[in-house]
Amino acid sequence: MEFNSTNEREDIARLLEDFPTERTYSPEEVLRLANIRYSELGHYLFDAFLPDLTRSTTPFETLFYDLSLKFHKFMFMQIFSNAGQFRSSTDKNSGQVYFGPVHKKTGRAAEFTGVAPGKIPDQLREVFKDYSRTDDNPEFTSIKVYQQFVYIHPFYDANGRVARLLTSLYLGFHQRIVQWKPLESEEKLQFINKLNRCHRSMGRNHYENRLNDLCSFWQKYVKPIPEE
Repeated sequence: MEFNSTNEREDIARLLEDFPTERTYSPEEVLRLANIRYSELGHYLFDAFLPDLTRSTTPFETLFYDLSLKFHKFMFMQIFSNAGQFRSSTDKNSGQVYFGPVHKKTGRAAEFTGVAPGKIPDQLREVFKDYSRTDDNPEFTSIKVYQQFVYIHPFYDANGRVARLLTSLYLGFHQRIVQWKPLESEEKLQFINKLNRCHRSMGRNHYENRLNDLCSFWQKYVKPIPEE
């Protein structure tokens, strides 16, 4: 298993320094363990979490907010001391994070910074309000929440993986499944480009057009769950 870039390895090494635990890990070990745990979550996702979603009367915004923290904690428990916690203004560099396209001059991913740490809880709760048990267009809702979750960037690492788990679970509740493998192998670059166009348009008049374009692309990879 390899890093996507040199920056990714450096970022994990920095997190190991900033959020140490009793055990020492290398960035390579972190990548391997986190991806193993992510795969385990994905494998048992429906069996482990769908029954609770079906039985619970708690609003979806609360359930999925809590799940985002649980998923992150599971992936990084005993690896980072902040596993299962959002970025905080008391962290190093006031909790600021950079992500997105690599800056041509510096070589760093500097186009997007995520929201200020103090705004993360309220903004996430607002985003998750779009999730509904009676959604007549879950394809649109799922990709809208996915994009806005990544834009908020509540964690230092694994925002995309946490977002994929939440998205898969929400669509599973609505009897749909995402074909992640073909999406991430055949048209990954196009998917990322469309996400970034939405990120750049947040708060602007043309955001809805960008989001609709992303949704049209997304719908090709969302299918009904076959009846047994």
